[in-house]
Amino acid sequence: MFYFGRSVSTYQSYDWSSSRPPTKLKNTYQLTPDRTFPAAKVELIIKQLLEQYLANEQYQPILCRLMSKRLSEARNNFVIMSLK
Repeated sequence: MFYFGRSVSTYQSYDWSSSRPPTKLKNTYQLTPDRTFPAAKVELIIKQLLEQYLANEQYQPILCRLMSKRLSEARNNFVIMSLK
């Protein structure tokens, strides 16, 4: 049998196990996070944000669509800034 112009029998098998010592590996996974998520702090921030934005607003379908997008962006920004 020929493989790329050479016969398979001309290739010698290489024993990888005898050429290097066995490597000891450490576990790199973790079962718990480095720090916990501050849920109470984030909940307080979101509550204050909603009270601030929606204190004097009346329900209007068109305004609600726009306001929900603004609120979600503001929420993300406030939470990210406060957690740094």
